[in-house]
Amino acid sequence: MVSRAPPIRIAMWSGPRNISTAMMRAFENRGDCAVSDEPFYAAYLVATGLRHPMREDVVASQPTDARAVAEALVGPSPEGKPIWYQKHMTHHMSAGFDRQWIDACVNAFLIRKPEAVLASYARKRESFSLDEIGLPAQVDIFARAADRLGRAPPVVECEDVLADPQGMLRALCRACGIGFDAAMLAWPAGPRASDGVWAPVWYESVEKSTGLRSDQTIVLAGPKTSQLYPESLRRISFYDASNDRRFVFLTNNFTLPALTIATLYKCRWQVELFFKWIKQNLHIKSFYGTSDNAVKTQVWIAISVYVLVAIVKKELGLERSLSEILQILSLSLFEKTPIFQALSQQKPQDPEPPFSNQLNLFDL
Repeated sequence: MVSRAPPIRIAMWSGPRNISTAMMRAFENRGDCAVSDEPFYAAYLVATGLRHPMREDVVASQPTDARAVAEALVGPSPEGKPIWYQKHMTHHMSAGFDRQWIDACVNAFLIRKPEAVLASYARKRESFSLDEIGLPAQVDIFARAADRLGRAPPVVECEDVLADPQGMLRALCRACGIGFDAAMLAWPAGPRASDGVWAPVWYESVEKSTGLRSDQTIVLAGPKTSQLYPESLRRISFYDASNDRRFVFLTNNFTLPALTIATLYKCRWQVELFFKWIKQNLHIKSFYGTSDNAVKTQVWIAISVYVLVAIVKKELGLERSLSEILQILSLSLFEKTPIFQALSQQKPQDPEPPFSNQLNLFDL
């Protein structure tokens, strides 16, 4: 009987209001990885007595005994997957919880600027303590992991991951002893069965996401640009999975969600492509009017002509391109020539000369 190798357990330690759920999505999108979403949450709420949104649902959905949770986390992985990504909130490890199980995991740390964490968390909860942000616990867990390894464990910063998802995920996978999978860069939008029951309260943004993207506040630093526009700008990086491309957008709109901004730019680009197609195919050199009705009327007339020519091309089985047909029609518009003859690539045959009994003086 062949014994199965134990899974690589990756314990990712983060504070709240980070990209921890997006990172979980990235690992879950791998075919060889199982994930667990904040397995100590219920035990933490029972131990502290804190009133969090959906508290009763959270407590009912998970074991409340921290020892039982720890034993499960060092046991077999879900579905026997070779990699087990465990998303942990550092503040869920209350002071009384045994932490020896941590030594059986590859511990990694996801950090974010504290001021950004506080601002984001305050939008969800009005009053909270520093312990609820998880900074003290994260320092303790980091020290434990570093002492056991004799060096610093892997640490990734939120902004670095968003600025270069592929590069940072490659480095993180290498530090955790696993190979990188390109599937980590993008995933389908929507909820997951692996999400905790608290997802409706906390995961609104990530459920709309389809990949790792950045949402930064920047100031132009160039000698001229800083003078021309000294105000803050919003820099949004978006990964388009369908085309495997990353786009960066700048805007002064700080209200709309990042995904909405990216969608608006995508729609704007579709408009640009539409007018480019009009310019290349409909040959509208200028508009005779500037009102909405005038522009729409001329565009619709041009599109109707284009469609009619496409129908003629198909019905007559012509090999010419649509642009050639349009050019021929524009030149022979007032000629009394059969349309098939005008558009056919075959040269018309010269009619036979009329028969005459008179001898030709010249053989022409």
